[in-house]
Parts: sequence; structure tokens; C-alpha cells
Amino acid sequence: MNQTSPAMNDKPIPPPATLSVDQFCERYGITKVWYFRLRNRGEGPAEIRIGARKIRITEAAAAEWEKRHTRTPAKPAEKPPVNE
Repeated sequence: MNQTSPAMNDKPIPPPATLSVDQFCERYGITKVWYFRLRNRGEGPAEIRIGARKIRITEAAAAEWEKRHTRTPAKPAEKPPVNE
């Protein structure tokens, strides 16, 4: 066995990028009250719960939530041809 090679567990695995509820609200310009209303209606982002009080939202969950709540503008109605 090679004594100079580092063990596999020498480097900690970084956690996935996450946002707190405050950070999520700031990013999307909503209040915490509105966030929890959305969550109670089942319209909030997926959450990771840590203990009884800590909530984290992954970047992937935030992106998915944003995608679900992004609307494309409707095309303007075509004008009928003018009869001369």
C-alpha cells in the first residue's frame, strides 16, 4: 500500500448550493409571508428541512420553481384585413 497517497476522505464533499428562505425571498422579490402562503398552497419550491426549524432550498429547486412560475407573454391578436 502506498503510504504517500491521500485517503479518499481527506477532502470534505461540499454541500449542494442552497438558499435560506430569506435568500430565496430576496432573490425573487417576495416576502416571507408570501413564501409561506405559496408553500401552504403547494406552490413553493422543494425544501430540505434540517432539524425542526432550518429550511434550505437547492439551486435546482429554485430554478424549477422559477421555471414553473415563468409565463411567456401572449402574442398580440392579429388585426383583420382592412376592406377598402
